[in-house]
Amino acid sequence: IVNLGAPETIPAAMRADGLAEQIAGAEFRAIDGAAHFSALPKCSALGVVMIGLAGDDHICSDRDLRPREDVHLDVLDAIDGFLGRASQG
Repeated sequence: IVNLGAPETIPAAMRADGLAEQIAGAEFRAIDGAAHFSALPKCSALGVVMIGLAGDDHICSDRDLRPREDVHLDVLDAIDGFLGRASQG
């Protein structure tokens, strides 16, 4: 189970570490330098404008966060590592 962000920055209702402890075989990983919208693809220039006009510019902003491409690689690494360990029994 993956959470985006350092554990102390994740809202209590969104933290999944407790859930992972209750699921047999589950693993928990927090991806530092990320936030909820970091899971989305990087916004195109048009997307930045459109979302900005709608007043939701935080969806495209990675201000004070790591680049989304790096976050995506960390998530893929976590999934790959888990599946590799799970397939070994």
